[in-house]
Amino acid sequence: MAYFGLTRVTFSFGLFMMIFVFFMDSYTMGREFLSRPFFQVCGKLCFITALITPLMIQLIYSTLPGGLYVSFNRVFQLGFGNVIAVMVTGLLLYIIVEFPLRRLLEWSILHRLSSDKAVHKAYVQQEEEKEVN
Repeated sequence: MAYFGLTRVTFSFGLFMMIFVFFMDSYTMGREFLSRPFFQVCGKLCFITALITPLMIQLIYSTLPGGLYVSFNRVFQLGFGNVIAVMVTGLLLYIIVEFPLRRLLEWSILHRLSSDKAVHKAYVQQEEEKEVN
């Protein structure tokens, strides 16, 4: 019983330890690989889908007449439908809400408030160029 209770916790801890090594400056190749724009977009989409999945599941299952008593095939179909619906909704939320807000913040105040060293360095260089001219 204890084995089954600890498998998810130890698996999650193992994944955490592998990713922790990537970002603690001991494995630069892994950090560079996970810092690519593709993985940043995937991470944002995963975060959005994790937020809206419970809502989508509630909407899908509560609209069925016998939502609690469905067959395995019906649950399987609803599961795939849920995955597709959540991914499409997450992508639309990213395109319609998050991406324009990010661009607006980058244009307006991000260079002043950012903790990203590259953004701050570019801002300082830009300000120095303005002072020279």
